[in-house]
Amino acid sequence: MEQALKKIEIAASARQCYDTICDFTTYPQWQKTIKQVTILDRENGRPTVVEYEIDLIKIVRYTLHYTYEESNPQKLKLAWTYVGGDLKNIEGSYTFEEVAPNKIIATYSLALELGFGVPGFLMNRMRDSAMQESIEALKKRAESKKANG
Repeated sequence: MEQALKKIEIAASARQCYDTICDFTTYPQWQKTIKQVTILDRENGRPTVVEYEIDLIKIVRYTLHYTYEESNPQKLKLAWTYVGGDLKNIEGSYTFEEVAPNKIIATYSLALELGFGVPGFLMNRMRDSAMQESIEALKKRAESKKANG
């Protein structure tokens, strides 16, 4: 599985971005392909197993397991691995690294195998487009949350 990376600068703190990406139930409000999110399991109050319904070429359901890395407040990371569903495999992460006060670099890493017949070049184009839309939506959401307090 080929890992793809997208980076973007966000005018917010690492914590604001991290809290935004960890708020799974709000995804359908600001991630256009995500139609439904269901928290299936929690550990220490945090969602660890989350099921998604997304609209790609067709409605696709899949479940991810999340791990949280928060030991360094200037570099926070949310990572996920595939549990099951309509895809073959998906794994990735978001890392938020503070480079100045209220200025971070967000790095989105994703490896994806659909498990249904899509040619490789088209799969890569779809993945890259979805990643770009997702990271730009995150930037907009985190910066608007900062502006609104």
